[in-house]
Amino acid sequence: MKLSKLILIGTAAALTISTSMAQRGPGGKGRGPARGAGAGAGGAIVPGPRGGVEDLAELGAIRDQFEAFQRMTAGGAKYYTKEEAKLRERHVKTYGFIRMSVVEDRLQEAQARKLIQVLFTIGEEHLQGDTKTDARLSALKEKIQELRADKVDQDVLSPRLNESQFKLDELHRFAVAEEALSTGEASSLRRKLDRLEEKEDSAKAKELSDRNREKLIEESREIWRSVVKDLQD
Repeated sequence: MKLSKLILIGTAAALTISTSMAQRGPGGKGRGPARGAGAGAGGAIVPGPRGGVEDLAELGAIRDQFEAFQRMTAGGAKYYTKEEAKLRERHVKTYGFIRMSVVEDRLQEAQARKLIQVLFTIGEEHLQGDTKTDARLSALKEKIQELRADKVDQDVLSPRLNESQFKLDELHRFAVAEEALSTGEASSLRRKLDRLEEKEDSAKAKELSDRNREKLIEESREIWRSVVKDLQD
């Protein structure tokens, strides 16, 4: 599907996704079949981090707010009524498909953020009376399939790190939407996550050793500790 067709899905700002990103060489995340690659293809939403480095209990009192935000956005409760259960299920599965694609190294984190922005825009515009929600969700799924890398180098897989980055992106999204962090704190978190992604791509462009993988995971853990502290101050 050409990018022009995706304009029907969301705002112009969300539509600057480059298909070529998914086809990048060893330096990017256009890397071929991951272990268990079919697990995400059905779109089932992935549970919270299993191999990640975060523990939501560390959020303390704000954990309930974060989980409520996730139910409303990723879970679709904000956008769809009980009578629209099928649309909500498709929303949830689409979010889960994006998440699994990131974990499998089939999508870059930046691509996933834009796709999620499109998904939430579809939900918001459905609330405003848009009657093409079903078709737009179908078009978005096609776009995800188009962007997903067909081949993944087994030597650079890092599902634990990818899970951590995805969860940190969720926390950043929550912090911005709910003003749980100051503007400066939210901007600092975004810069830290962007730098981590750059280091990850640089490491995977060469040979991702176990030592480098653990260093990246530890950096993601440091970012997590920092944002938890900021949220609790």
